[in-house]
Amino acid sequence: MLNTDGTSALAYAFLYLTVLALWFPSKRRVPFWTFPLIISIILGYAAGRLTSMALGPLVLLYGSARILNRAGRPWLRGLSSGVLLVCGVGLGAHLFPGFHNWKVIDGALVSQDGIPFTLYLNFDKTLVGIVILGELHERIRTRAGWVQMLKSTLSRAPLVIAAVAVLSLMFQFVSFDPKIPEILPLWAWTNLLFVCVAEEGFFRGFLQKYLAELWQDLRYGQVMALLFASLAFGVAHLGGGLPYVVLASVAGLGYGWMYHVTRRIEASIITHFLLNLFHILMLTYPALVPQA
Repeated sequence: MLNTDGTSALAYAFLYLTVLALWFPSKRRVPFWTFPLIISIILGYAAGRLTSMALGPLVLLYGSARILNRAGRPWLRGLSSGVLLVCGVGLGAHLFPGFHNWKVIDGALVSQDGIPFTLYLNFDKTLVGIVILGELHERIRTRAGWVQMLKSTLSRAPLVIAAVAVLSLMFQFVSFDPKIPEILPLWAWTNLLFVCVAEEGFFRGFLQKYLAELWQDLRYGQVMALLFASLAFGVAHLGGGLPYVVLASVAGLGYGWMYHVTRRIEASIITHFLLNLFHILMLTYPALVPQA
């Protein structure tokens, strides 16, 4: 009899590997990251994490990204962008059937005064980041490139972290709560490779990037693209309430600024992760229990 938990663990292990493989040096005609992705999808089907219903949005997501990367005609770029937008939103918000994401943490009390925390390993959302970065972005390939990007990122990221942390405390969304949670290893690995890669891939690597391209002839086109993508990122967190939308929008401005200044998606991914890491280590996580 199939051990579905064991097969699920293998499926997600290969999904983690797929994200890492985006940055593996490769001169193959078929990118190296596609091989662990195919294995992950096969294992996902075997474990029941994916069903045949997932095939449609996956094909549309990948096909639209491929066309957008190669199309020269404006109408074809517009059409593929629209399909990619629908697929990205649908998969990111778990609106498409066929995905049964694995709940690995259920109602953990990370902070004594915080709401319980639940963690899913999201196959659908992660695929959005993988496809967008894999098809639409040149990733850093050299040691010198990484050093330059990290210098630019680490000198600016504290400003973003400080701004969001201060606002969070002012809104009484969190309180000061330094700790090292037991869930930290699994949380950190998943947050970086699944959450941050997916969200930055979509909001900065797709939305901000292609809006900036669309509005390049406008006087403030770059700024408008940054603001629009940041607001969209905030609205995507509407489930946490209006204060959370404001905080997420401000955070999105910071991530978008990092992407705009460095022209590197890695900069916004790392800034996003460092802010989330500061949150779980130093503040109430995920948020204070609302007062009645």
